[in-house]
This record gives sequence, structure tokens and C-alpha cells, in this order.
Amino acid sequence: MSKELLLFFFYKNNISFSCNLVIFQVSYKKQANERRK
Repeated sequence: MSKELLLFFFYKNNISFSCNLVIFQVSYKKQANERRK
């Protein structure tokens, strides 16, 4: 595997991980708000 390809996969995984983290936090906050009602 070339270095560029490894970097590409690394950044791609990082971006998707960050997106999943944001989605998780948003959904968690929504659930917390619904529980307060």
C-alpha cells in the first residue's frame, strides 16, 4: 500500500468518525431533552 493511500483511508475514517460522533451527541441531547418533558 502506498503512503498516499494510507493517508487517504486514515483521513476518510477520521472524517466519518467525527461525523458519527456529532450525530451521536446530537441524538443524545435530543433524547435528554425528551426525557425532561
